[in-house]
Amino acid sequence: KFQATFVEQGRNGLAPEKLGRLIHKALTTANPKVRYAINPSSLAEKAIMHFAPARTMDKVIANMLGLKRS
Repeated sequence: KFQATFVEQGRNGLAPEKLGRLIHKALTTANPKVRYAINPSSLAEKAIMHFAPARTMDKVIANMLGLKRS
């Protein structure tokens, strides 16, 4: 599931420039966030990313990708 998700996202990919700008911002900001949303798809997604604790988001993302804790 993990590989299939990333292959599909790669096919529908982002412009390299957009990703590069976000990476540059993350690397050069004084106090970087735990994670950055490249393209939040909805207001609800933006709100969840902003208010949910980082560990909760890690669990949600791992579950979506079919990753199991070892």
